[in-house]
Amino acid sequence: MTRTVAEALDDFLAHASQSTERLLAPYQPDLRSPCETGPPIDPEHELVTWQPVRQDNPDLLLPLERAFEVVVHPDVKTWWGRYFAGPLAAEATEGALTLLQLWAPDDAERLAENLIGHAFARQRLKAPLSWFFACTEEGPDLLLTVHNATGEVLLESPEKKPFTVVAPDLATFIDTLTPAAPTRMAPDSACAPERPRRW
Repeated sequence: MTRTVAEALDDFLAHASQSTERLLAPYQPDLRSPCETGPPIDPEHELVTWQPVRQDNPDLLLPLERAFEVVVHPDVKTWWGRYFAGPLAAEATEGALTLLQLWAPDDAERLAENLIGHAFARQRLKAPLSWFFACTEEGPDLLLTVHNATGEVLLESPEKKPFTVVAPDLATFIDTLTPAAPTRMAPDSACAPERPRRW
């Protein structure tokens, strides 16, 4: 029986919670999250500890569907709508990456704007419509996305038309990942972990 994205994501988050000393995210005083498990730690880097919290927002990605007059792939809806969580360091066969999640209810509008911006960039290039969910150690210029029509996981740059198919679907891709130790990231650079480059 085929695994669902919900099952794969649940298992990955449970593994990450158990296998890392603690889950860390940048502390954002103006954007508090239900994930936070205590006050800020390590004042030099302004970090907070967190644990994933289930959310229930079936309309989260409606702005995307309205903007592009399409139905967003169900795997993407599950990815962004299942949890509030911080950025998650992970290792794939190809190298290190950071899995992105919705941090707080008040960040939903910014998430939609960023996803729409990415999709418009792909549209200008006449590339397939896709939605990002992670970034590699190369930063925001090399993203992992889900092809809206096929559900395939792609490796692509927002400003370049070529892309590489990494996995046949999101659940399969998640199941290949191994949680990695949290990285020290600035609040505005969640896609720039300091790890060796291999992508």
